[in-house]
Amino acid sequence: MAAPQPQAPRRRSYGEGRELTRLEAELPRLETRRQELERQLADPGAGDHRQLEALSQELAELLETISAAEERWLALSELTA
Repeated sequence: MAAPQPQAPRRRSYGEGRELTRLEAELPRLETRRQELERQLADPGAGDHRQLEALSQELAELLETISAAEERWLALSELTA
């Protein structure tokens, strides 16, 4: 019995190429916002506990967004152009 032939990597579609380009532009902006939030949270005069809680919540949501965007970017970048 012959060994199965390895499949050629799937090519990236036009839409996936556009998505990859968008993610490459979006990820640096998301990272910049993450750094801003972390700086605000580290500031001893950042405000009351409600403001700190809101900043923490925004940061948590942003970290989830960054993680999903990075995973999608990786998946798309592994496809052949």
